Amino acid sequence: MCDPKTIRKVLITSGKHYYTLLKKRQELNIRDAAIIRLESFSPFPTAELLKEIEKFKQASVFVWCQEEHRNMGAWSFIKPRFENLIGKK
Repeated sequence: MCDPKTIRKVLITSGKHYYTLLKKRQELNIRDAAIIRLESFSPFPTAELLKEIEKFKQASVFVWCQEEHRNMGAWSFIKPRFENLIGKK
């Protein structure tokens, strides 16, 4: 578990990719990155995601992570919702 006050980067992902990121964060002893896993996309969990992001007030970098290429997977669905509803690029 990371201390929310030290988080500089928030990684958002879904599915089993969460476990890949978690394992790598542990292997590299990264302490300034949080990982948020979205369980479902529809309806988009705007309130829940905002609540999680709010915990990391020091974070300045938000990254959507997926195994697939950019033109595949969830990115095309997530991007406009993340930018419009959450207000982060």
